[in-house]
Formats: sequence, C-alpha cells, structure tokens
Amino acid sequence: MKRIVEEYGMIIIYAVIGTVTVCILFGGVINNSRIKDTVPEDNLITVVSPKVSESKPPKLVLRHRNYVRTGKSFDPMTAVKIAEDFQGNDIRDNVQVYFDCRPYVSGDIDTSEEGSKYTLRYVVSDREGLMSWDEATVEIRN
Repeated sequence: MKRIVEEYGMIIIYAVIGTVTVCILFGGVINNSRIKDTVPEDNLITVVSPKVSESKPPKLVLRHRNYVRTGKSFDPMTAVKIAEDFQGNDIRDNVQVYFDCRPYVSGDIDTSEEGSKYTLRYVVSDREGLMSWDEATVEIRN
C-alpha cells in the first residue's frame, strides 16, 4: 500500500490488486490529474469513499402477537404499529413482509386450523437504504 498526502490535508491510500488499483480517500476532493500522476498508468482506478449518513435507521414497531379468528382473512400490515424514517415521516409503504424466507403472499397463513402459529419477518427501508427489521407471530384462534 502506498500513502499519498495531497494539498488541503487530503490523504489517499492505494494498493494494486491484480490489474486494479483501489484508492481510499480520507477527506477532501480527489484531483484526478494528481492521482493519474501518482498511480501507475496501466492500472484501472476505483475510488472508494465511505458514505457518511447523518440519519438513523428507520423505526419499526410491530404488534408482536397477532390473533386471527378461525376462517377469517389476515392482513399482515395490521401488525405494523409504526414505520417511520429518522425524520418521523410515515414509510409504511416501504414495509416488506416475508414468510419462510420469501415475500409474503395472500394465503400463506392458513386460518382454517385453530392453534396454528406463524412467524412473519417485517423489513422496512428508507430512501437512503437504511433498514430495520423485526418479527411478529400470528396465531389462529376461535
């Protein structure tokens, strides 16, 4: 690995991995002409700059125990109490429900058998791609 200290306090660390040069930037903005002068000409340059987010993951609050009467239909979204981004905006439309490691579809929960229990996983993501998840159970009762 080679370390380059540029003007304005910018530090670039790079390593040649096979035919690719990977650069890590710490502070400042990259001046492409300076990098081209420093990095071997025959290597591709991939610049990696970590994304720093000011936000927090979305808030997801579920009703963890849900009961459905035998033979009645079940809407998995009734278990969602709160789905908000870090600014408090409702993002229920972004909630995805999974059953047996695949997206939930109507009919996955058989409400004809009293005493049956199912576990659903709820995942919500905000516009920055931050995610939260939780699980809820559904029990069929008479």
